[in-house]
Amino acid sequence: MGDFNLRKLVGPLVAVTFHLIMTLITLFFIGALFKAVGKCQSPFEEDVIKKMRMFAYSLIPWVVFSSISDMASEGIFNNRVKFSLSVNFNMVFVVLMILALTYIFQYGAVLQRESDETL
Repeated sequence: MGDFNLRKLVGPLVAVTFHLIMTLITLFFIGALFKAVGKCQSPFEEDVIKKMRMFAYSLIPWVVFSSISDMASEGIFNNRVKFSLSVNFNMVFVVLMILALTYIFQYGAVLQRESDETL
């Protein structure tokens, strides 16, 4: 049996806790989005667009802090922390796609409003 040092677990526990908080926040916003889509008459309503934008913004911490949690988990297994900043480009792409969809839906809402006004 080796020596067990509780201080080695503090960093990873903080990273796991932060990861859990980010997951809960993201799940909250995606749940709100699905609820708004379920209640809406049209997907081009302002409430749906607002919830979609908030969901996209809730994913931004995943892009920023995923490398930090990777460093912390690597520190558990290797007994050393290697400081490096990496960006998960897949997550950046997902966030940009959701934001692009938000702007497309926003433009669709404007077109829907203009169409309703002409009738």
